[in-house]
Amino acid sequence: IVMHRAPAAATASGKILLAFQPEAERERGIARGLPHLTPRTKTAPNDIRSDLDTCRTRGFGIAFYELQHPKGAISFPVFDSEGNVVAALGAIAPGLIETDEAMQAFCGLAEEPLRRHSLRASVELGYRPPILAPVGLG
Repeated sequence: IVMHRAPAAATASGKILLAFQPEAERERGIARGLPHLTPRTKTAPNDIRSDLDTCRTRGFGIAFYELQHPKGAISFPVFDSEGNVVAALGAIAPGLIETDEAMQAFCGLAEEPLRRHSLRASVELGYRPPILAPVGLG
């Protein structure tokens, strides 16, 4: 376990925790702004807002060189029985990953197992995923 404080919008887990908060809470986090930590750190409120919307839509967060160089991570939400995000499950990319292509490959390897384990943890907490309607019927 690595423990340190970091701006939420600059980490994959922090992005997930912010992205799934009620809008007022998200806006409070965005309004605090973000210091320029690396050349890739998103500091403009609209850029942060867009990034959080993307995380929520695709269901996971990615941070690549936004907090430290060279660091990257991918994280998935863990939901409780009422559908609230209570934790994030993620993986940190090894420091050897220095290109966008290498980060994409890392995320490709980590995505399925992290998605599966975050869903399993959510179900253990009483979360019931929505049932998707079959496509092409009707």
